[in-house]
Amino acid sequence: MSALTHKNTRKDALRWNDSELASAVITAHSWAEVARILGYSPTGSASRKIMQERATELGIDSSHFVAQPGRPRKLPPTDLLAGQFHPPWGDDELRTAVAVATSWRGVSRSLGISSKGGRQFRVLKDRIKALGLDVSHFKGTRRWSPSQLSQALEGAGDWDAVTQALGVADNRQNRTTILRHADRLDIPTAHMQDEPKPATLGQSHLSHLRAAAPTIAAAWFILRGHIPSMPLEAKPYDLLVDTGVSVQRVQIKTCMASKGDVTIAYRLSGTTKGALVPYDASDVEQFFILDGDLNIYLIPIEIVTGKLRISLKKYQRFRVGSARSLIE
Repeated sequence: MSALTHKNTRKDALRWNDSELASAVITAHSWAEVARILGYSPTGSASRKIMQERATELGIDSSHFVAQPGRPRKLPPTDLLAGQFHPPWGDDELRTAVAVATSWRGVSRSLGISSKGGRQFRVLKDRIKALGLDVSHFKGTRRWSPSQLSQALEGAGDWDAVTQALGVADNRQNRTTILRHADRLDIPTAHMQDEPKPATLGQSHLSHLRAAAPTIAAAWFILRGHIPSMPLEAKPYDLLVDTGVSVQRVQIKTCMASKGDVTIAYRLSGTTKGALVPYDASDVEQFFILDGDLNIYLIPIEIVTGKLRISLKKYQRFRVGSARSLIE
């Protein structure tokens, strides 16, 4: 049967014959490109279907076609029924994708297949394992790769060093995540297991947090070679800190929750329920904030000018330490 009498043709005659179709398929890298070569719209589904059906009848090989980026390759139903799968990618493509990607999803996306499980994804992972390709740089949804985790744990003497190396806050949730991930990767953690577990801050600790904050802040500055002093009368700031270069006015704030919300404004003098007023550069230069997990933040006024309340989750880059050891 010639292409001109193909049963799926419309009223208008096709613009190609079998030899032109074969030549286009051999030259192109996708069905969209075949359509373009033969004078059709690359997005036209009807004409593309006719080309694909005729190529199948003629036995024209299109296994070299590359899927469009972001669109998963679908396994032909006949292959699924037969229990067979011929990957639409080659080993060289796979090696390149693994080297460039930082996750399994990234590899799948670059090869144009689904990463939501299924036969294609299983074949992909099996082939990577068979080729002995290195995936230690894969991070997934974490901030660190397996190799970074191994290096952090191997050279660490305490949890603060581990979390700093991995770029995360030192808290119970992150410690648990690190230990579980290390266990799955068979990374030794016995030396970390002996580390005292993070203390759970009960209501008794939190009830004293505000009273302890000025003393903790003063000690923090002293240990860094600065000279803090407290004003004798009410001022917009809680500490004057002489750094040797300048004198900084510091307002101290506390937050009962770990990385929670904290108010960085004040109420007008003589009011207890009046509107909040934001601090500005004429009032303070720095905010010293102590959260419910005893994490310490030092945030410049210019970063939060005009704000009444902030979420510490968004200001992790200003975390400068922890006073947790005071209750451990």
